Amino acid sequence: SLCSVPRWGKQDIYYIFWNNWKKRFWESNPDYFMTRDGKRVSECYPLHIPCFTNPEVVRRTAADIIEDLNKNPSKTTVKLFCDAPIYQCQCERCKASPERKYAGRDTASCEEFYGFQKRVADIVHQSHPGVYFLTQTKGDSYFRPPRLASLGGLFTVSVLTWQHSAKVSDLEFAVETAKAWKAAGVRTTIFSYPRYDD
Repeated sequence: SLCSVPRWGKQDIYYIFWNNWKKRFWESNPDYFMTRDGKRVSECYPLHIPCFTNPEVVRRTAADIIEDLNKNPSKTTVKLFCDAPIYQCQCERCKASPERKYAGRDTASCEEFYGFQKRVADIVHQSHPGVYFLTQTKGDSYFRPPRLASLGGLFTVSVLTWQHSAKVSDLEFAVETAKAWKAAGVRTTIFSYPRYDD
């Protein structure tokens, strides 16, 4: 609000998989999409994510971002994913992934969520080494720093507070979460969107 958001905290590219990917790839590449109850889906959240373990999804995402950066060299910061909870892909590859061992069923999907983003960032950084990545936490869907992937200093995590309260006591979880991310070497910001009633 004071016009002082640093480059690493302000998105230039907002890359989400909702709608756009379905229009582009649903017919040609159904394997790009998550599997639920034995079928591929691309729906409203929490069923809006791609298959995180499909290497072509990683490459396609990175290629789209690189194309945008090449067209717009003044852009410095990429935000991946919208602010929404996710459910897990149930394909055999995802179920067998090392990340899944650290996750509960459809909760605490931190390893998968952030591991995917790190793989995308690693490709983007080959041609654009200084580009920042911006992501966010979301309740118990993905809030912990990953154990298997080190995001590093080019990532910023926006920590979501309890949205419906301005009480300081309700912010303690967000503060502790931000400290954990800082200890993992990742920049943090804290954000919320309290309602008028709050």
